[in-house]
Amino acid sequence: MNLQPTIFISSTISEFKDLRSAIRYVLSKSVYRVLMSELNDFGVTSNEDSLESCKLQIEKSDFYILIIGNEKGTEFALPSKEKSSVTKEEFKHFHKIFKQNNSPNIIVFIKKETWGNYKSNNTNGKTDIFQLQFIKEIIDSDTDNKILGKWVYRFDTFEDIITVIETNQNGLFLEETRKQNLLRIYLKKELTKLFKELVDKKNDGTLLAHGDMLEIPEANFENMFREIKLTRKQSAHLLTLIVSLQIMRKSLPSINRIFHYIIQGEFSFFNPSTSKYEQPEFIKATIQCLEMLEKNICIVSEDKHYEEIKNKLQNSDTIREYDCSRLHSLHMDMKLITSKFISLIYYFEGNMKGLPKMEEQFYDYRGVPVKDIIRDEDVYKYVEEHFKRIKEAIK
Repeated sequence: MNLQPTIFISSTISEFKDLRSAIRYVLSKSVYRVLMSELNDFGVTSNEDSLESCKLQIEKSDFYILIIGNEKGTEFALPSKEKSSVTKEEFKHFHKIFKQNNSPNIIVFIKKETWGNYKSNNTNGKTDIFQLQFIKEIIDSDTDNKILGKWVYRFDTFEDIITVIETNQNGLFLEETRKQNLLRIYLKKELTKLFKELVDKKNDGTLLAHGDMLEIPEANFENMFREIKLTRKQSAHLLTLIVSLQIMRKSLPSINRIFHYIIQGEFSFFNPSTSKYEQPEFIKATIQCLEMLEKNICIVSEDKHYEEIKNKLQNSDTIREYDCSRLHSLHMDMKLITSKFISLIYYFEGNMKGLPKMEEQFYDYRGVPVKDIIRDEDVYKYVEEHFKRIKEAIK
């Protein structure tokens, strides 16, 4: 296999131009090099005609994807006077080199309408008779069932093809390519590095999360300006909470790096049931965890009120109930963040297993009750109603 796995896409360009581009986009995201004759990076040389260049590139490829529809494309006569097409000649060349080298691997997609006309021998349909004969030659060429095997699929839409490609049953293994694996390793490394900032090592060598070691008095909200008497231990724990988050400000570049990799969409997958690209659960959980951590770091580092609380704790054994309630909420957030980090690292250590699928609203949680969350649907409904009011006012 090439250092960068290479795929040759063979089909008529006129019928499948947009489809070819969409397939190339999906495969390129998974670090495959995709060869298509209409692109500048195809590798055509000045001393070769286009068909010979295609044959040369097929020989260099690891996978050969053949897409067949109703149209035959450009037709020409062979020296034997037999009529042929570029796509057909590409397949014949693939068949020849596969017999010699057992490579490249092939995946065949046949349009459902085309396949139906072939099976019923419908010569009055939309499918060119040339294509019906071509399909028969393809099927008949696999006399020992070792070339095509079971990798012949029928399709109606782009979604049908992507569903097949993403099953990982045809040797492409989109989710297991080196780029995805490297990004997962990087993500695990960065999350582990951040998690170390949330724990301390005890004398016996075991780790203890900051959230588990803190003792923070409860606020009863009777009088938010009432001064609460603190023990030395409680004062120390409150100071630790503030200072540890202020120190973690140096971790913001690491958080931003993770967001940068996620936003590129490398971890996204196509869901044929919704016809949308979606994020896997571990990415949703990572985004939620880091957003919560970033929010708390920024609040404690930039809000002057926390600096005032810190100064008071250093010089007094009392704290206002209002300040205590804010620190208590901050403490609960950090305990939640720590537990989410633990789940994510456990997931990565467990060979990417064990993270349950959650409803989208679960990842909207930001330290406030779920019932108070403004959902995306709420925003869309509000915007729609807003423009309705504007249109009615104009009338």
